[in-house]
Amino acid sequence: MRHLAVPLAVASLLLVASCSDDAASGDTVPATAPATEAPTSTDAGPPTTEAAVAPTIGAIEVEANPANVLLATLHVTTDVPARLAISIIEDGAARPVVTTETLATDHTVPIRGLHADRIQTIEAVPMSADGALDGEAATVDITTEPLPFTLPELTVGEQVIGEMAPGFTLFDPVQTADIVAPDEEREQPAGLLVAVDDHGEVVWYLTHPRPIADARILADGTLMYESLDTEVVFADMDGNVLSRLTSRLYEGEVGNDTPTIAVDTDALHHETNLLPDGHLASLSSAVHVVNVAEPMCGEDPATFGGTYSILSDVVVVVDVESGAVLSAYDLWDLLDPMGDPVRRDFCGTAFQNANVFPVSVYPDAPGTVIDWTHSNAIVLDEARNALLVSVRHLNEILAIRYEDDANGPAGELLWELGEDGTVPYTGRQFTHQHSVDVLADGSLIIYDNANEDPAPQQSRAMTITLEGDGQVPTTASESWEFGSTVDGAPAFSFAVGDADPLPNGNVLVTNGFYAGGYSGLNAQLVEVVPDGTDGGTVVWELRIGGPGPWFVYRAERIPTLYPAPV
Repeated sequence: MRHLAVPLAVASLLLVASCSDDAASGDTVPATAPATEAPTSTDAGPPTTEAAVAPTIGAIEVEANPANVLLATLHVTTDVPARLAISIIEDGAARPVVTTETLATDHTVPIRGLHADRIQTIEAVPMSADGALDGEAATVDITTEPLPFTLPELTVGEQVIGEMAPGFTLFDPVQTADIVAPDEEREQPAGLLVAVDDHGEVVWYLTHPRPIADARILADGTLMYESLDTEVVFADMDGNVLSRLTSRLYEGEVGNDTPTIAVDTDALHHETNLLPDGHLASLSSAVHVVNVAEPMCGEDPATFGGTYSILSDVVVVVDVESGAVLSAYDLWDLLDPMGDPVRRDFCGTAFQNANVFPVSVYPDAPGTVIDWTHSNAIVLDEARNALLVSVRHLNEILAIRYEDDANGPAGELLWELGEDGTVPYTGRQFTHQHSVDVLADGSLIIYDNANEDPAPQQSRAMTITLEGDGQVPTTASESWEFGSTVDGAPAFSFAVGDADPLPNGNVLVTNGFYAGGYSGLNAQLVEVVPDGTDGGTVVWELRIGGPGPWFVYRAERIPTLYPAPV
């Protein structure tokens, strides 16, 4: 192995500036990913046949990214067109990072997966097209800076590597109070996404001017995240914003170089899902001012002003390219609280915290403001042609017909699952739930916060089996649960939360907001194998500790930091 003593260069351009049609750039593929998903390198010249001799590296250089201490760019030249296998070496151990796929002599490769505040060695091995001929490895060192922000204490508990789904865990630590950074030069970002490895160490991050909630990586490798309930951002894995959808109540910078597409709806909140037809499903909101002669929720008639502002959620489907609202279904119209005030009771969900959505976006709403539905998840059930919506404050999951079909028009309320639902349900009732998703067998998986359970409350991940082959289930029943615990005791996450099915059959559970006395614990991520008498076996746990308080809205397991061409 050759170590080329090349000094660390600090780039003045973001990594994306090195990737263009004219530049010789290295598109990349994860070392463990199938070739069909591989990003590719741009050849410096026309493709050639396999070299008769092993390729030789002529020069190797690394540039730190001035905007992100965990990103860098590697520049490598080879004497003949070659591929590169790149690893990060630390403490004598090599971690495969990426393998370029297309033959090239000039390689520009983004480096992701560095650790902060240490010296690491980047190794490049030149290979022929089929990998049969390996050249001599060359290395270059990089010294990374400390993370530029403060994080809560991240501690890995249980860890069974062979049983875990491979990849990195992506989540959004959100602070709920000002935190004094240990270094006065650090500036705490309002919005933050991080990815950690199996040992709980940060290997990637992204910052944003506003808090980030739901985030995911799309099939084409684009990162999509929702910010402050009014904006959807599309970015690459190097943090470069590609485009943004902004709703009417969005407040922030506009008019920069990033395409900003206006969406004619009040909000884009809690969850966004890209549908198979390329459209975006999300949740908006609306305020309904109701004037009544007598108070409906027990207010003192002598002081009651006669006005309610009832906030409802609106299911929206949006064209991503134009921002056009293709369909919008207000739960006010579907559920009609005034026509059925007993079953659709809004009095028990009065919520007037001006700092929390949706009340926060309607500061001028008159009278008594009531956060009636507070939906928090939307997903398409393709087999049933239904948009499923988790309605937290009604303790229900609603199914709304997505497209016109033989049974009726789009936008029709098909069924309701919950305590007062239209589908007969057997099992412990979920309350104030989050994160509905559809499993391969058609059953549902949700995170049950259990806010209305008697003490001691215990949040849980759970699945619900839907019986019947038609669009409307005949019955539903609880089929699996895994209770939240801390040090063996039942634990309660009163807000947020997630239950994500993983490719290997495990479930990643986000106990997102512990408010009780759990040894300074703010939140907890748990990967569980769903079997056994206790609902499953924990194979990985990440504890999000102090200082705080912090919460985690959702978490995802991503298989690679190189999901698409760079």
